[in-house]
Amino acid sequence: MKIIYIASGAANMYCGSCMHDNSLAAAMKAAGEDVHMFPLYTPMRLDEESVGERHIFFGGIQAYLMQRYPRPFFGRKTLLKLAGSQAILRLLPKLDIGSAVDPAANAQLAVSMMMGEEGNQRELLYEMTEWIAAHYQPDVIHITNALLIGVAREMKRRLKVPVTCGLHGEDIFLEGMPQPYQRQALDLIRALPRHQFLLRRHVFQMGRLGRIENRRGLSRNRPRRLPGDGAGSLPGASPHHWIPCPLRA
Repeated sequence: MKIIYIASGAANMYCGSCMHDNSLAAAMKAAGEDVHMFPLYTPMRLDEESVGERHIFFGGIQAYLMQRYPRPFFGRKTLLKLAGSQAILRLLPKLDIGSAVDPAANAQLAVSMMMGEEGNQRELLYEMTEWIAAHYQPDVIHITNALLIGVAREMKRRLKVPVTCGLHGEDIFLEGMPQPYQRQALDLIRALPRHQFLLRRHVFQMGRLGRIENRRGLSRNRPRRLPGDGAGSLPGASPHHWIPCPLRA
């Protein structure tokens, strides 16, 4: 099976979600699947060998500039082309840009990204979709978490393959988003067809999303805890990283 795995870089941070994605993609490759993992925004900074592709889509600087300057102006195309340079993007994990993952500073950008073809970064969405259509014929596309759902609708329409979405880590980012952006983000998550979510091992995160809404007075139609045992091995956890510990009474 040919799988396109859409992940997310975290600038110069060592990110647990990035390591989860890399380990899961590596495990699927080891199992014989044809997996191609593409990080968005920036490369992933990992403490192990990366199995992702070198090409970065939705360059973080480009996405930011499109949000900051959505209307055309003289020189905008040249500026965006320079900002989207793959060489520049590969330098980002080495630079101190911690605010790149600050939910308060990037709430408006995050919502725009989640809006997909209706957001300010639609040009980057069409670019990625057409590139994948030209170079791959995937059987399925997997999106790492709900903050990236903006790519789902256009990819499904253009590539005509199933699109699934995991849940991990977005609850932390959502908690830090100010209003009205947090409410808008949760509304966009609720609007995605429920069958596209992979929930069996992620009941905890759905509960967290529900509690975020409840605390903010957003309980109307909030996500419910869905059936699932919530136990067993976690996707992406490599057994060779485990350290044996004696049982305690």
